[in-house]
Amino acid sequence: APRRYTFKPAIFVSLTSSSSGNLDFYLYYYYRLPTHKAIEFARNLLAFLRYLVAICLLVLTISGSYVSITHATADLAYKENTIESLRRAVRLAPGNAAVHIALGVQMEFGGDNPESEYRAAAHLDPLFSEPWLRLALLAESQGDVVTAERLLLHAAEIDHRLIPRSTLMNFYVRRNRPVAFWRWARLAFERAHGDSSPLFDLCWRMAADPDEIYQKAIPRTHDILRSYLDYLLSRGRLPAAAQPAHDLLAQAATGDRDLILAYCERLIDTSPAEALRVWNEACRHGLLPFEPLHPEQLAAVVDPTFAHDPLQTAFDWKVREMEQISTARLPAGGMEFSFSGRQPEAVEMMAQTLPVLAGYRYRITVEYQTERIAGPTGLLVEAADRQGGRQLGTVELAVSEGLGRQALEFQSPASGLVTLHLRYRRPSGSVRAEGTLTVRSVHLEAVR
Repeated sequence: APRRYTFKPAIFVSLTSSSSGNLDFYLYYYYRLPTHKAIEFARNLLAFLRYLVAICLLVLTISGSYVSITHATADLAYKENTIESLRRAVRLAPGNAAVHIALGVQMEFGGDNPESEYRAAAHLDPLFSEPWLRLALLAESQGDVVTAERLLLHAAEIDHRLIPRSTLMNFYVRRNRPVAFWRWARLAFERAHGDSSPLFDLCWRMAADPDEIYQKAIPRTHDILRSYLDYLLSRGRLPAAAQPAHDLLAQAATGDRDLILAYCERLIDTSPAEALRVWNEACRHGLLPFEPLHPEQLAAVVDPTFAHDPLQTAFDWKVREMEQISTARLPAGGMEFSFSGRQPEAVEMMAQTLPVLAGYRYRITVEYQTERIAGPTGLLVEAADRQGGRQLGTVELAVSEGLGRQALEFQSPASGLVTLHLRYRRPSGSVRAEGTLTVRSVHLEAVR
């Protein structure tokens, strides 16, 4: 009978002390094998293991390639976004919740019932809020309001981001449930970012009272206050913007300056006192490099020496730029106008709105210098009622190669707002002016 060998090797590796430095390997078995057979057995075993590893790697490569090709094909079908392609994508990637949702949306557009696809997506990814939201809206469209609310609340419970909360806002607006609406509006604004106009629209649909909206829904955070003030200006709801603007000014940053100035400019004609308050608050909080205006204490012009670039809005200078009249603010102070001789016959060069006390008499003093401009210059300083447009006084700047002064006195109107204009109007019988006008300063004072 053939001898039966039991393979229970113990491998000992020792480094011999011989000069050759070879490794001696000793294989021991319970039943001894001849040395050449042991070596042959070991070689065959190693060859078998190499083949086994190669086969495993080949199987893994083929499987990975198949999965990659399948996913790529499913992705292409998903991007085609048709019912046929999405059905094919579902067959290729049945475990992808997003594919089931996309198919359900297309089915809903086509008039089919998408509930099975939405439920499949919810089963595949229970913590994904979108299928629950779509199931809720589907239930509401079918008249099952109780189920719709339950599913919406479940979606908001598993997903604390904006969309589930804003969807609940929409739901409670449609159901006219203000208590629940204001609760979820407040929570939605906690997650809001960027343009929040859709959320503000929902609030104004629920209540027309701006105070109720502001107290119940709007958090006093910088980004929301800025977004809300921008929203109110774009919708023309200036009366509702007073408190949000005040709260924003208390925490305003440099990037809020243009929005605050736009609000101030809009207020000048409708509510001058509020416009002046906003301007002064912006000055006190460092948004503007000017001192606050107090017409009851001191008549003043904003930036009388042109130390800063004009803001072109609100109570600062508005300097008109055109090709025929080049404009430059001088580093040492002053505003320079260079006339090419091709400018229009009548044009306004700059203006500023001055808050004054009604019924008082004031004097405007302009310090200026002309160069290469012949007389009569046609350079006019005018004061007019901002609200009525009635002209209060006009004076022409005479030729002055050195530093000259020209004063204009006027009686302030009942509106308390005067617009100071610097204009050019070609004098009758003369050619258009060519040369330079430098306005060094403009001052306002009350005449006793």
